[in-house]
Amino acid sequence: MNSFKYLSKSLQKKNFKNFDPNEAGTILDLFVDFITQALQARNRVEFRGFGVFELRPYKGYNGINPKTKAPIKVGGKSNPFFKCGKNLSNALKGDS
Repeated sequence: MNSFKYLSKSLQKKNFKNFDPNEAGTILDLFVDFITQALQARNRVEFRGFGVFELRPYKGYNGINPKTKAPIKVGGKSNPFFKCGKNLSNALKGDS
């Protein structure tokens, strides 16, 4: 199930009055944009019980070009990381 259908079904299940299913995509886009902008600003985003989105920095290292076998320096970078919250973790344990 794609995110639009899931969000739309969830909102209908909660009996939202005056809910337009076409707005589900907009709501999801706003949510993703919020997280993206916060991470671009190097901020941490925490949703209690759900989880935390943050950037994790990685140091550069010395590597080897596999074609020429010449040593190269690989620069450091930051990757997005998600840590599952306690409520979400407990809910998923029941699935296994």
